[in-house]
Amino acid sequence: MKDEFNTIEGGIYSIEVKKSKFVSRGFNVSVEDDAKKIIKETKKKYRDAKHNVYAFSLLCGISRSSDDGEPSGTAGIQILNVINKFDLKNVLIIVTRYFGGILLGTGNLARAYFSCAHLMIENTKIIKNQIYSEIELELSYKEYNKILNSKNFLIKNVDFQKNVVVTFLVKKSEESQFKNDLGNLLSRNV
Repeated sequence: MKDEFNTIEGGIYSIEVKKSKFVSRGFNVSVEDDAKKIIKETKKKYRDAKHNVYAFSLLCGISRSSDDGEPSGTAGIQILNVINKFDLKNVLIIVTRYFGGILLGTGNLARAYFSCAHLMIENTKIIKNQIYSEIELELSYKEYNKILNSKNFLIKNVDFQKNVVVTFLVKKSEESQFKNDLGNLLSRNV
């Protein structure tokens, strides 16, 4: 697994193709339930639109898309292709279409959905996120002081009891190095 992933801050972009208006909205989401809630709210808010097509891709590996009544393969998968092209995770894109009275044909329709999503991403801020593992360790107070003095470790939480329970944040790719460094500092196996 990589130590980082890209997502978007969120944004909106619209285009017009043969009198049909396409409005692309991007959202940062981390779980499927949040994506479903936003999709439901968007469909309710823009119920006057002919279609509310969407795609999302999550860091956990889940991705979904919907053509929302458009011909199969012309809409949702096109948006998902854009998300994958930019290598984004934890992203939901909904493209709302207001029909302009002219049939576009499947080729033009697919290009319109792809372009609208693509332009929205190009015109929004892409955010790089770090992925960390949490490693919890019980230490003596003497060991805890050694860690504080070294300043080489990222600490998320400390619980002072009989001993000190410390939760560290460590990049996935650096876990074995973290264990070696901590073991050397404490003169014991971690």
